Amino acid sequence: METIIRLKYNELTPLLLEKIQHFFKGNDNLEIAIKSVDDFGLTDEETPELYEKRIIKSIDNLEHNRNIVTFTADEFDKHTQNL
Repeated sequence: METIIRLKYNELTPLLLEKIQHFFKGNDNLEIAIKSVDDFGLTDEETPELYEKRIIKSIDNLEHNRNIVTFTADEFDKHTQNL
């Protein structure tokens, strides 16, 4: 079994460790990797003006075929099976 837990620094508590122990009860060995992640500003508050600017830029990118990633449903299924 494998899981990824994303949390804020202040949520790293002894209670979390207890919950992890309970979740993986019966497993003799665990591997825990911890790394800092950057949210690329996704959780920053956005003003209505910045939101509108971002949407207009996205529409412009679509209209001019820039920064677009496409794939078929079969390609998506194949990729997600490997995750």
